[in-house]
Parts: sequence; C-alpha cells; structure tokens
Amino acid sequence: MRVGPFAFLVDEFMDLFGLSCLCPQIVHSEAAKFFDRLIMTPFVFHTTPCIEFGAGGLNNVGALAKPVLGDRVLIVTDPGIAALGLVEKTKSILQAANIAVEVFDDVQADPPEQVILDATSQAIQNNCTGIIGLGGGSSLDVAKLVAVLSKQNNVLQTFTVSET
Repeated sequence: MRVGPFAFLVDEFMDLFGLSCLCPQIVHSEAAKFFDRLIMTPFVFHTTPCIEFGAGGLNNVGALAKPVLGDRVLIVTDPGIAALGLVEKTKSILQAANIAVEVFDDVQADPPEQVILDATSQAIQNNCTGIIGLGGGSSLDVAKLVAVLSKQNNVLQTFTVSET
C-alpha cells in the first residue's frame, strides 16, 4: 500500500462524511494518484535566463534579480495580484536585497496600448534597470514589452505586424 502525504486527507474526508470503505488501501492508492496529479513537482526552467518554480521560490527573487536586473526595478502587475499582498511581499524581499522598487499595477486583461506606454514611461522616469512581471499572461506580456521599449528607445508600432 502506498501511503503518500495526502493519505490523511482521505481519512479526514471519509470521517467528515461518515463514510467507510472495505478496501482502504485502494482508496488511499487512488487518492494518492489523484493528489500527485494536482501538485506539480518544483522545477527550474532555464531559458533567458531562467524561470524558477516551486514552493517558497519568491523568497529567492532578491538574490536572482540583483545580478541580472540591477539595483532599481519596476514590478509590472495587475490590481488583483496587488490586492493579494504578493506585490508588497515581493517588494520587501527585493528591498532587503538593496534593490529599489517601483510598482506599476494597472495591467488589465488584453491590455490596450496605453497601459504599455504608461508602464514604459514609469520605467524610464524612474531609471529602472530591470523589469519584473508578477502575475498572469497579460502582466508578463506587458513586462516584456516594457523591458524592450524602455531600453531600446523603440516605439510600440515597431513591433506590430501589418495585416496587409
């Protein structure tokens, strides 16, 4: 019988609903398989330069950011992530690593051009040396564009595709 870290959840669930089982090892085995599919194994994905994933990974952001992004960063995020307290936690970890932090938290789903321009303007005005995207796809997309636009003095239209 495989007893995984979630075997106790099956017992709690069964007790909660007054259930009993003639073959508890089957229930535990199937529950372990189910929970194993729900929880991802931590990993580090090396691209440009890397993506770190795993429980507590945010605690490493200061050490990872300083050598790559410099000592003044802009966090690009959305109001929902900001409301969860993740921006403040990230900001305090970065500040503990002696990194000055600015925050742009006005990203919305399918962001209009003005959001990108506003975030880029904030990065330039604050002399940010690096950009951190925090949140979902729109925040990460805006962060990538801000990183390019704020350092290359390009205009957004340079990166659009003509449909003709």
